Amino acid sequence: MIRSLKEQIGSILRAVDGESGRVKDVLLNGGNWFVRHLVAVPHPPRLECQALILPREISKIREPEIFTVLTVEEIEARTGVRPAGVLSSGIWPLVVEGRVVSVRMGEEMVRPDGGQAGPVPAAPRDDVMALSGLLGSEMVWDDGPRGKLYDLLFDDDLWLIRFAVVALADPERKKMLVFPNWIGRGAGNELTVHVELFKGRFLRRPEFDERKHLYRRYEDIIDDIFPFENLSP
Repeated sequence: MIRSLKEQIGSILRAVDGESGRVKDVLLNGGNWFVRHLVAVPHPPRLECQALILPREISKIREPEIFTVLTVEEIEARTGVRPAGVLSSGIWPLVVEGRVVSVRMGEEMVRPDGGQAGPVPAAPRDDVMALSGLLGSEMVWDDGPRGKLYDLLFDDDLWLIRFAVVALADPERKKMLVFPNWIGRGAGNELTVHVELFKGRFLRRPEFDERKHLYRRYEDIIDDIFPFENLSP
């Protein structure tokens, strides 16, 4: 089923034994366009405290909730450290490359058993992009419309980005779908669409409609918006 990635931000994150926080952001692999991690924060949020959740640790999505196969304790211990003497506080220090790089001032961070910090999920690398940093980015065709990235649509079985939703600028004011492998990185936050589509032909394709196209199969959306005879520019 195809879902909006933007709509996952702010979702309630549920462990098997209770609520454990909110989804603050989504980290993407920029090379292959798949979801790499969900970034979770406690609720109410403490921006300096966060944990990474892997897609394979998600059992189901029932918006506005995302269910994991982890316990609250496992999520709290994900960063490998917790405040000494406050073992159930749910405070998660920020971990990058396996190191604690941000903690609350004046608190000693240790494991409950007093041991060394444990392993954490693979930390972000240079090819990882945050969804929050991509939304609203300018998108430019070599010879065609301008617009902004409005959303990314993903397959909730594979956690693979299937489409990018582009909100076109004046005068069209349409939301159109493009494939992720058409998108390249330009200067700054600008995204370029590298595909030989004539402007008129592209704009004649059906507009993306959230009520009509979300929560459907990938193949159904392809048939509706990218009919077989029009796949080739």
